Amino acid sequence: MDGADPLVATFRLALAAFDDEALAALANRGLVRRARKDLESVTPRLLGPGEKPDRLRVEVGDGVAELALPPVQSRCSCPASGICRHILTALIFVKESEAGTEATPAPESMTVSASAEVLALDDDALIKWAGRPLFNKVRKLLAQGLPVELEPGDVLTARLPTRNVSCRWMTAGGLDGMICSCHAAGACEHRVAAVLAFQIERGSRPAEVHAELALAASTDAPRSREEVLASVGDALAQMIVTGLSRLSRGTAERLRTLAISAQGVDLPRLQRLLQALSSEVELYLNRDAQADAARVLGQAARVEVLRLGLVKKPSPRLVGVHRTTYEPVGDLDLIGLGARVWQTRSGFEGLTVYFWDRSARGWATWSDSRPIGTPGFDPSGRFRAEGPWYGLASPAEASRRVIRLTGAYRNRQGRLSGRPSTQAMALGPSIPDEVPAWIARWSELPDRAATLFGGGLADRSEQDSIVLIAPAAWEPASFDDLRQQMVRNVLDAEGRRLPLVVRHEAGAGQAATMLEAHDPSGTTSILGLLILEADRLCVLPVTLHTARGPVHLTLDSARKVSPARRPAVAVSAGPEQIETDPDPEDDPEVEESATSLGRFLEQVSGDLLAIAEGGPAAFGKVGEVRRASRQLEAVGLGVLAIVMEKVADGLEAQRRGELSNSSPLAHDLLACYHVARLCQSQESVQQAADSLGIHP
Repeated sequence: MDGADPLVATFRLALAAFDDEALAALANRGLVRRARKDLESVTPRLLGPGEKPDRLRVEVGDGVAELALPPVQSRCSCPASGICRHILTALIFVKESEAGTEATPAPESMTVSASAEVLALDDDALIKWAGRPLFNKVRKLLAQGLPVELEPGDVLTARLPTRNVSCRWMTAGGLDGMICSCHAAGACEHRVAAVLAFQIERGSRPAEVHAELALAASTDAPRSREEVLASVGDALAQMIVTGLSRLSRGTAERLRTLAISAQGVDLPRLQRLLQALSSEVELYLNRDAQADAARVLGQAARVEVLRLGLVKKPSPRLVGVHRTTYEPVGDLDLIGLGARVWQTRSGFEGLTVYFWDRSARGWATWSDSRPIGTPGFDPSGRFRAEGPWYGLASPAEASRRVIRLTGAYRNRQGRLSGRPSTQAMALGPSIPDEVPAWIARWSELPDRAATLFGGGLADRSEQDSIVLIAPAAWEPASFDDLRQQMVRNVLDAEGRRLPLVVRHEAGAGQAATMLEAHDPSGTTSILGLLILEADRLCVLPVTLHTARGPVHLTLDSARKVSPARRPAVAVSAGPEQIETDPDPEDDPEVEESATSLGRFLEQVSGDLLAIAEGGPAAFGKVGEVRRASRQLEAVGLGVLAIVMEKVADGLEAQRRGELSNSSPLAHDLLACYHVARLCQSQESVQQAADSLGIHP
């Protein structure tokens, strides 16, 4: 038997699309390298058909591989289970063998294009292969935003970054012939997702049909979504009609109850915003130093706009997904780049370690958090305690090493679970220069800022704000007395200044002192979080990467545990851990603007806040609201002008005693405040770009 044999030709044509990545998906990269090494010393021998006429037997050294199409069904005489090195060697040998002098016609089944095969699959074929429960599950996951990256071309090659798997369609192999790196024996959700995503991209399957699945509420909830949304609207209207200055404990309790109800009807986005609003109300009632009526009104306005969207035109993005879902992602290679301790306005404190995830080509984090004052938990002590995975001495080691995780779990936001089944192996020290995401020119930052701080209902997480910057020069530090923060400018190669800012807040330790005294010689890069303050882009530095190793600003300055607190215990951050982001989903702080438009928008927001604080019935300056509406129209802010006019109409009707129900006015005011803050945020982002000397 030689390469011209029809059976060999059939296998050679079928294997033409198998590159080393596809072979690695069948087994693993190590076995592929071993198989190619074997081919240097062993020459396989074609033995002819196997027990079935469509199988090909190949002798490879001390084993006999029986190849099948699809290749995943191949077997070998050696004791190894699954795809062994003999099978891989035989596959590579047949694929790269010469055809001979006479060309062998391709079988009729292999003349159909790969894309035509995938697009011809209907729901019945997929359900027969995968089963209806798995099929419906995948449809819902896609509707909720499960990312599937498709490579361009006629062959289906897909990557699911959040699952750390890749799938390939093999010509004439059918659904059973698809290769998935998860190595599932039968149908898996990754392959179903790849097929459906390919069909949606090519237009043979409407995406809207899948989107409807994300909007379905739980049938076991005691209240319907409509009832919950109506109750939320009533609670928000009551806050405004009564006046924010007259908020009570009952308001905070009602908001917490509504958050639980939102969770019960599968509205996780609304649940998170209601929890954040309840926390803001509690701070306001406690006269906390962080309390701010503008923040209460801003958060209430976000809830109102989301509620209106869910009532009028719900979408998967507005419904959201539950953040606590961790998915198995197999093996991960992570580069530890930094760590910090933090506290939230809602009363939590924690530790976060930052990684570059090579498999997902993005940022990942591991966090451990508890309510402030939890006995036995100290974030700084936790940094040097055992974990977070078996095989590592502490999070401190993880923050500065390249590590390989096996049996890892990760959610879609990039947060890693610290469950006990995950194991870690340290591969060496981290080298930040190897991370492809580092930024050396500050001109790349305004686009990130527009996405992060442009306002609206974009769902953000801390991972979105992580930056790795490489300054060309540093300036001396200075202290901002007004904002109580240490500021130190860093310059890029074009001389643009970017402030590093350390806020004066609990948990920061001596970070400001360390930043001021830091000698930048030998400092190659800075891991930080992008923030927006007073019409300027800033970076909150987390870790400085120096020639002597990383410097964690909030941790290396606080090596001693406070005697008033017990040392941290090694707690595994498993599924039962409280899931709290270091920074809540909220708009950035909007301070006094440097532009006339910005100051005018501040005045508009201030008037709306005055109405909300005292209640619409106590506000008497209706004429000013009406004039502001006309001015907004004149400067081109038509949408804001329209909703401002509605507020003025409502105030006037109430003053004349024509308004029997103040709830519509309250809803209009909340919507107006949200639009005003959105305009302010966009103006601040534009001014931040101008401050860097960047004019899009």
